[in-house]
Amino acid sequence: MAIRGYWIFQRILNVNGARAIPWPVHFTSRVSGKITLGDMVSPGMMPGCYINAMAGIEFGSNVWIGPGSKIISANHDPADLECHLMTKPIRIGSNVWIGANAIILPNVEIGNNVIIGAGSVVTRDIPDCKVAVGNPARVIKENKVT
Repeated sequence: MAIRGYWIFQRILNVNGARAIPWPVHFTSRVSGKITLGDMVSPGMMPGCYINAMAGIEFGSNVWIGPGSKIISANHDPADLECHLMTKPIRIGSNVWIGANAIILPNVEIGNNVIIGAGSVVTRDIPDCKVAVGNPARVIKENKVT
């Protein structure tokens, strides 16, 4: 979809809150919260993404997020489901590829030059230069970048 289409949904129809989210977001994606961006990253630009940065998300540069991915920075409080438990922000390094339908849960830090496989559920930190897949995601090999 051209930038013009994003502009109509975000600025005129106020999908994803035009004032809060100044970058293009696909009309089927939902993005909210405190987000810090590096260069060449547009969370929610792919269809069907859900990015909840209530506790904060920090993106490095050149981060690619596949369609249907979920990044959730705060869980509900089990004692009061209307409240959220605040945690440290999710940190995603530079040169990261998050595959389609991957889920990244609260308190996670993803290093630089990391690949998260499609459909993976990231529940713990992933160090630099790794490939992680599965549910829960685990490191299966080095990402040999040149």
